[in-house]
Amino acid sequence: LLDGNSVRIANPIVAQNLGIAMIPQEFNLINSLRVYENIFLGRELRSGGLLSRGRMQATARELFATLKANVPADALVADLSVAQKQMVEIAKAMSQDSRVLIMDEPTTVLARAEIDTLFAVMREFTAKGGAIFFVSHKLREVREICDRVLILRDGNFISVDPIEALDEHEMARRMVGRDL
Repeated sequence: LLDGNSVRIANPIVAQNLGIAMIPQEFNLINSLRVYENIFLGRELRSGGLLSRGRMQATARELFATLKANVPADALVADLSVAQKQMVEIAKAMSQDSRVLIMDEPTTVLARAEIDTLFAVMREFTAKGGAIFFVSHKLREVREICDRVLILRDGNFISVDPIEALDEHEMARRMVGRDL
């Protein structure tokens, strides 16, 4: 359901058109392209039919400023660190003016300061009415950033609860199906 209406999402383009963006666990970047080219791949900004490289670079710089990320917009992706590549994936999702973000283990390669900035951006996104699916095994982070927790085990629905209702031990117990 999206806005109370049943939707069928057949592919990523349909999801994007519905305002849904995904930040995958595995990078979906082209190493031989520049950062800004990856961010706008398939959605290039144009002016008079020509690529507007300057606008794409400026927008990429603005996104990285919001994320407080040190990622040069014109760098080759191949030259970036793993954490910088994660920030490119996050910037790419943010550039789509999405209403729903699906984030699959986005903090795995980030330092604590980068995580704090990402969480601040996430809080701002939800305060403006956006929704985030935050997929993580880092239960402290789940408690820190989430309002509700949905638990799956082997791909099967187990429960959904307000975050205050479950401590980390109970989340883990439900995830594995037994006490640890």
